[in-house]
Amino acid sequence: MRSSLLLHAIAKPESLPMLSLHDWDRLLPQARRSGVVAKFYTSLEAQGQLDRIPPQVQPHLEAAAIIAAEHERRTRWECNRIQRALFDLKQRDFPVILLKGAAYVMAGLPCARGRLVSDVDIMVPKSSLSTLETALIQHGWESVKKTDYDDHYYRQWMHELPPLRHRLRGTVVDVHHTILPITSRLKPDPAQLLAASR
Repeated sequence: MRSSLLLHAIAKPESLPMLSLHDWDRLLPQARRSGVVAKFYTSLEAQGQLDRIPPQVQPHLEAAAIIAAEHERRTRWECNRIQRALFDLKQRDFPVILLKGAAYVMAGLPCARGRLVSDVDIMVPKSSLSTLETALIQHGWESVKKTDYDDHYYRQWMHELPPLRHRLRGTVVDVHHTILPITSRLKPDPAQLLAASR
């Protein structure tokens, strides 16, 4: 029953102005845990309905929107830093594709507004993983997996390298060569994904 309020608010953001203060009291903690409070702000703003929200709730929405805007700024900066690392490659004859939140932000898609982005996901052909990883390491990223077992597990069975964290900024890059673990029943062709990207 509790999650139904959150699901309804996400599915029908036009219903947000009709919520009571009691409803908001129940909804906000759930929305915070799910990282969607800023999404409510952007939906209400797009509808021109922010002023119909109880005044006690508005600062919570505004604060979440400020945090989401900072996530977007940091995502843009991190993509810039990744691009800078790639400039130093003598020859780069492979595509580097942004995935998920970073892709939405950099493409300027409406779904990026109010989104919280925890890391930057990129995808390259499997044959280019080593070249890209070396370039990122030379620019300050390092593996967050410190044991040989974890490192081997990612490289042998997963769809990505072990996550790389920048030693100064603390930001994380996930370098994918496909979108599902190798052990997955479904096996989308990464070459088709890369060819269809924009």
